[in-house]
Amino acid sequence: MDATMTTELTPVQCARTPRFTTGHDWRVRDMALGVDGSVALSGYHSRTDRTFIDLFPIDPDCTDTCKIIFIKEFEKSPNSRSRCVSYISSGQIVTCCDDTIELINYNKQSTILSRTFSGPAVSMAVSEEGDQHIFVGLYESNKVIVFSSPGLTELKTITLTGIKDGDYVCELGVMGAAHTLCVRTGYPNKALVYNINGDVQTELTAMNKTQAESIAVSSELMMVLWYGCTLITAHHIPSIIEGGRHSSLADRDGGRHIVACFEIDLSHTIRIKDNRLIAVHERTGEVKEYGKEDIFSLPALLPALSSTINENEVKKLVNYFDITPNQSITDIRTLVQHLPDVGSVTPRNIIEHQLIRAFKELELQDAAHILSIYLKCKYKNGLSFPDEELRKKKLLALEEENQGHVDTITSLERSRASLKKELETTNQALQESEKIQTSLREKLTTTEQTLTESAETQDNLREELHARNRRLTQELDQTRETLEKTTSNLHQAKLKSAQESKALKEVLQQTKQSLEEKEKAITESDVVQHSKDDDNGDHSAIQESTLAAGFGRLLVTVDEDLTLDSSLKVAMLFQLPPSNIDLLRRISLVETPGGKLLDILKERDIINMYDVTNLQKALMGIRLKRTNETVLVPYQESVSKHLFEEHRTPELLSWPEEEEQQTIEEEKQEDSHTEGGSSVVSGEPVKRYHNPSLEQMIGTEGGTISVAGVNLLVPGGALTENHVIAVEVVRDADMDLPGEDNRSRITPLIKLGPLKLKLKKPVTVAIPHSAVIPDVDRHSVIVYSGQQSEEGDKELVTWTEERSASWRLAEDTVDVSLTCLCFLSISLASEETVQRHIFRVVSFVDSITNPEEDIIITCCLCKDNDEEFKSLIEDHKSKLRLGDYATCQIVRSSKRSDLSATQLVMSLGLTKDSAYSISDESSKQSDIDHVCDASRVSQQFRLRRKKDVCVDTTILDAKLTVRHGDNSTESVLQTKVRSLFISAESKRYLLQMLKPDVKLYEDLKLNIASQLNKHHCKKLCMYFGLASGVKESILEARDVGMELMTILDEREVIMPQKMIALYEGLTGCDLNKIARKITEYTAALNKTDEQPKEQRITTTKKSKVKILMEEGFTKTDIIQALGLSQGRVDLGRKLLQVVGKHKERLQAMEPVMFYKEQFISAASGGDLFSPEAGILLLMPPGCLPKDRIVNLSVITGLDPTKLPGSGSRLCQIVKCGPEELLLEDPALLRIPHCGSVDTDTPIVTIYGGQSQGEIY
Repeated sequence: MDATMTTELTPVQCARTPRFTTGHDWRVRDMALGVDGSVALSGYHSRTDRTFIDLFPIDPDCTDTCKIIFIKEFEKSPNSRSRCVSYISSGQIVTCCDDTIELINYNKQSTILSRTFSGPAVSMAVSEEGDQHIFVGLYESNKVIVFSSPGLTELKTITLTGIKDGDYVCELGVMGAAHTLCVRTGYPNKALVYNINGDVQTELTAMNKTQAESIAVSSELMMVLWYGCTLITAHHIPSIIEGGRHSSLADRDGGRHIVACFEIDLSHTIRIKDNRLIAVHERTGEVKEYGKEDIFSLPALLPALSSTINENEVKKLVNYFDITPNQSITDIRTLVQHLPDVGSVTPRNIIEHQLIRAFKELELQDAAHILSIYLKCKYKNGLSFPDEELRKKKLLALEEENQGHVDTITSLERSRASLKKELETTNQALQESEKIQTSLREKLTTTEQTLTESAETQDNLREELHARNRRLTQELDQTRETLEKTTSNLHQAKLKSAQESKALKEVLQQTKQSLEEKEKAITESDVVQHSKDDDNGDHSAIQESTLAAGFGRLLVTVDEDLTLDSSLKVAMLFQLPPSNIDLLRRISLVETPGGKLLDILKERDIINMYDVTNLQKALMGIRLKRTNETVLVPYQESVSKHLFEEHRTPELLSWPEEEEQQTIEEEKQEDSHTEGGSSVVSGEPVKRYHNPSLEQMIGTEGGTISVAGVNLLVPGGALTENHVIAVEVVRDADMDLPGEDNRSRITPLIKLGPLKLKLKKPVTVAIPHSAVIPDVDRHSVIVYSGQQSEEGDKELVTWTEERSASWRLAEDTVDVSLTCLCFLSISLASEETVQRHIFRVVSFVDSITNPEEDIIITCCLCKDNDEEFKSLIEDHKSKLRLGDYATCQIVRSSKRSDLSATQLVMSLGLTKDSAYSISDESSKQSDIDHVCDASRVSQQFRLRRKKDVCVDTTILDAKLTVRHGDNSTESVLQTKVRSLFISAESKRYLLQMLKPDVKLYEDLKLNIASQLNKHHCKKLCMYFGLASGVKESILEARDVGMELMTILDEREVIMPQKMIALYEGLTGCDLNKIARKITEYTAALNKTDEQPKEQRITTTKKSKVKILMEEGFTKTDIIQALGLSQGRVDLGRKLLQVVGKHKERLQAMEPVMFYKEQFISAASGGDLFSPEAGILLLMPPGCLPKDRIVNLSVITGLDPTKLPGSGSRLCQIVKCGPEELLLEDPALLRIPHCGSVDTDTPIVTIYGGQSQGEIY
């Protein structure tokens, strides 16, 4: 091949991205061409090794920089200079770098998929024919990994032969459906062709060139840009690998498969697609496009032909074309130049008709083969073939197309005429419709007049109804006030009666004891002396009787104030045994536990009628100060000092100094609130909680402490030795804070300890603030530091404004640098900033003693973060939580003049048909400044039972509203009141006695569940207002109908005698066919409930309550029993007997030595452990079928003759509940034993049982 024959091509288009116009350190690594004509470049920054991908079109009108379609930059990585890019489809590209391959949608500017592999990658190509796969070459390896497209699944790894160690696939291309691999290696730069199995097919060379600079692959061609020059050769690869007769022909210039040879401008990377040749310069980023007519042209073909035709064969061609002999015709190029001079040869048909015919007739097979391949490549890719016959065929086709257009025009004219007729018909119809519209418009006017008259009539009727409703509402309010007063009077009378009854009981008991003592003291020898002391004894007896009566009244009053929670706290303070604590829990199901607690304290001689100081200390310890001050202190003062000293109880409690000081401080705070105007308008004190704090050992290397959102960063070298550093967030400071206005503070008070500790380097404190600051650069803060006085007075803190302190204000936090640990308070210097706080609202039920007693609901507010929320739940873990939390927002201005919305209002509202009423204020207020500073407050609402409402109410409905200015948050609170005071024995007996009804009820639930599909359940969930989480769990269940019925049953929306709610829900959702099942069930249920005629007559003659009262039961128990037994006298009688036995058993024996219950998650599992008994119940994840409360107890006091087994019992009797619960996987129960085991495999017998009433 003669290099002098090559011609230099001129680019038809040029472009350059903005990246290379502004900087000179960017380098191009890879290039890809898209089907939409766009170009994708990937490369790196020579100094920072950051990589990029630019995607842009080559615009013919662009003179300097092009318009960018997609741009993305990547951070530096270990092998970031080898980032590759390829097109997958229109709108998607794939890129790989190091060990990561990514699929990107450049239209949406997002990453679709990302995978990792055993890299690093150095080259990449995508197959365009057959199965579309992605081929990735690895650095310093002969491996090529094949991925699927577009799933990026690793399919296989190809090992390329002939590549030595340290060499690698620097550039890669895939050709044809057989996936022939065209490879350029790194060292040395060879151009190789492999099959899909990794076997070498050939090595390409040309004009003594063996080192390739870049390769480009199309359907059958492989173009090579040779190293050190601008020469490009186009090779026809199928002629090499198909095994044709020319596939083995080769010479020093590269063989007979070269079909084109030409030169371009200096470039480093080339790509070809649809005969578009694109070249790019590595450093300048200049992209140039060369036309397909220039690539497959006669000048580019001649160098390839010259390698196959020698001088003798040129002479034969001269004779063949009958050209006058000329010494200048020495090669094929000069021959072609003289061919136009021959009369029978023209430039248009040299190649097609004469030259290839001459090669074949003169048997120049190599030249004919190259020329045929050239023609195949040229015309396969869309260039026009200069054939006269083909031109005639095209002309004939155009004439036929023209005739078709004439026919089309004719048909369009006909269609136009028909449309004209249709238009005339349409106009006539429009005229008729206008007449109809005119008549309708007149009717509409008449109708509007009629509607106006009817609207006026409706307005008059509405005004009359509103006036009537207002009168009825006023009457109802007056009636309600009268009822509440009557209820309060009845409650006071009941309390007074109980006090007098208890006082009389104590007097009788004291009188009995005095008489017994006198009988023992009287003997025959001292009759005379006894007669002398009668007067003094009578006077002492009168004093003791009066004291006993007062002591009885005191016990009743204290019992009224003690809830279950406070009773348990008092029991724990006096360290009562677990059996007594469990007894209080069970007593609370049927009556108030305070009376039983006071009886236990009397029995244990902790209190007596002469000395109640221990009870005083206990009530002060649990913060019942008012009961102590109003009841216990006056009583103890009334006891004479002589009697107190004589009958004083043992000292069981001591007064801690901290608690005493804290109590004095709280009393001062309460007095200040009372005198100067309380911050809580209702008069009840706001509950205060512990301050979140954290202590941590920090060494000389530094460290970080985080608590309640506050982060303290101690750098290395700040401390000279190890120190315990403390961070405390003070919610409710007892000291005077700096600044003139509390509203200017934007952070809580922070205490960094130990105070006055000097630091070698400044520490940084990041504190969250509550101010809404749109532009932080326009605002400044004031930093105050405080130190306690030398005398140690905690309330006396000296504040200093740190003008030289370094600080940084962000949107959510304030960062302050300090060199000495101290108190820290930050205020805004601006007076126009608005502060925003978001709180979580959580509600609890403090105690429900029995169905006729009060309910105390505590509504709490805490900051909107998980740490504060968990702390709040932990503080109230002994109480019943009402639903999930709601959020409310508080916005306040730091302006002193803006006094609007300074109060936060909590309102509790009950439904009209509720069985409870609010005993005090239904709305309670808190000062906004205190709420924002303390970050947690609470209010209590006491609900009293209405006397005229039946006790079978099972659900307590209440709505809590939190208002601040225009912001309002509402949440519905619900709890099952009945389930809190019905004993387990009562429930078990009810289930047994109501079994016929339960059988029908269960059959009805199964029947309805089988007919409900997912669409029906979705409608019913919306009807019953179920939460989104509950709704999702129902719709994702395998049996959606059964899951819905189970949830409705658990929430007592449906019951055996209460199906009206489900019936209305089904009819409301147009499920009338299923609703008929409920009517059939109701009819069947009524038949089973029918009583004999004689029994009905007896019941009507004498009321049910009177019948049972004559049998000796109390009226309160009778009303509750009849409500639970659905009005059946026989079942109510049995239930009263069971409850009576239950009470007697509680007083006679203490069967449970230990009891513990705990919530266990089905997903994560959990364990129950008793340190007293050493028993462990371990439940692994997946053991429970769903989340449950599991209990563990140790049973004592059982009859030994009824226990199983004849041998020796080694351990305690352990009960795990709930009983009859089937586990998915086994659980582990570890029980300590008392035996001595000598063998490796001891033989033991394990017994399991179920409880049946009082029998196990």
